[in-house]
Amino acid sequence: MKDGDTVSLFPAAGAACERVSVVIPARNSSGALGETLLSLRRQTVRPFEIIVVDDKSEDATAEEAARHADKVLKAEMKGGPARARNMGLMSASGDIVAFTDSDCVPAADWIEKIIENFYRNDADALMGKTVVPPSTFLGDCISSLGFPAGGGLGFECVWPVDEDGYTVSLSTCNCALRRESFERFGVFDEDFPTAAGEDTVFARNLRALGGRIRFCPDMELEHSPMTSMATFVRRQYERGIGNYFIKRKLGRVMPLIGLRFWSTKNMILKRLKDPGLPVILCLLVAAFFLQQLGFLRACLRYGARPGVRQGAAPEKSKEVA
Repeated sequence: MKDGDTVSLFPAAGAACERVSVVIPARNSSGALGETLLSLRRQTVRPFEIIVVDDKSEDATAEEAARHADKVLKAEMKGGPARARNMGLMSASGDIVAFTDSDCVPAADWIEKIIENFYRNDADALMGKTVVPPSTFLGDCISSLGFPAGGGLGFECVWPVDEDGYTVSLSTCNCALRRESFERFGVFDEDFPTAAGEDTVFARNLRALGGRIRFCPDMELEHSPMTSMATFVRRQYERGIGNYFIKRKLGRVMPLIGLRFWSTKNMILKRLKDPGLPVILCLLVAAFFLQQLGFLRACLRYGARPGVRQGAAPEKSKEVA
């Protein structure tokens, strides 16, 4: 067996459940990327290939990726994580394509659980459980808001999960899809300039075309906490920009607004006795106003300018040997 080959745990599933390509978009991630890649090399079932897409980094991201990844693709211009994921997808050879981020550490059996869940469930996409470890007081308060991918609140408290385990959305820091799903549902919308909303639109389009997303709590990874107020401000502002594109793409957003009220209720009920609740509520209000600023800025910048259609051919890349 060659290094990197995937073991088939479930022979009845056939070849479509044997090869897993992992795609990681990265920008200025040299500090955290190494741990992500090492965790993928230590899997109980090795991924078929690990692909890092360097989104025009200004640090040693590409060099760090080259130490552990099977492929390193370099974008010729900064295009955002959606475009980077599409570039990785176009280069992937696996029958299943899994996505994570450069500041995540998958559990040792992450690949194994992806294969197992596709074998056991009727699903076009899988969404895993993202754990944000305890950090600073501020970091824990931010995590309690559900950032990222459910954070300390839990994915199932941010997005509904039905009694059969199916959900309405996914987060690209911890998800996997059958390769043929992209032929049926399209790729990630490259209009989104930052990591804010492109996965929501992709999931909505997938479900509108009859696709199913399965929430898999045993498909677990750890996401680094957000411990800086400056980072929180920047990310909420970017989420506002993402909200602008969500509204442009989906038109009717009232269901999403209703979900945010629902998740806020879940957060308050879960943290009712938490001494940090006043700070959490202040952060919630701050997030609302920061997102409005981002939305307004996007309106002024982009106006009604037509966007690149979803499914447009990804940008060409250079592969680093």
